[in-house]
Amino acid sequence: MASEALIPEREWRDFTKHGDPPAAQVRVFAERMRIDAAIPAGRLRFDKKNYRILNDLVGRRQVRRLLEGETR
Repeated sequence: MASEALIPEREWRDFTKHGDPPAAQVRVFAERMRIDAAIPAGRLRFDKKNYRILNDLVGRRQVRRLLEGETR
């Protein structure tokens, strides 16, 4: 239900019907949907169970860096 709120299922199926889109296409899709590129990138990673793809779009290790900055 939550994923449907941000990306309608029909849009998602159309976007992913040709396999794994490259980062540039993820950015264009996100812009068209008016969401951050991390959202479709994260969903692709989750759907494929491959958390090594699209690292540059999901802000890898940024939360840790922010939290470490808070404790100093």
